[in-house]
Amino acid sequence: MVDAYTIKMNATHEGTTMRLAECRFDSRQTVKLVKEMFSYRFGSNEDQMTLQLRDLQEQPVLTMSDDNKSLHDYNCKDDYTIHVLYTGPNTVG
Repeated sequence: MVDAYTIKMNATHEGTTMRLAECRFDSRQTVKLVKEMFSYRFGSNEDQMTLQLRDLQEQPVLTMSDDNKSLHDYNCKDDYTIHVLYTGPNTVG
């Protein structure tokens, strides 16, 4: 990844207390690609994920609903959190 495009963010999942701190993302990555990565990390089906962008105080900013948009399109910033809302039957925990 080129440093100019690197974003350092956190990741959480509603089905667990696990927090992935300081994950590095390329701002050009699509939401779909991030879901694929989280599917592996959290063990959740990506088709049943909704990603929510949260600010520094963990307050929801917006729902990242378009899988084809990039993190840059959603104005993701360093130290923000991507929170996984999961509708599947088996959540991690």
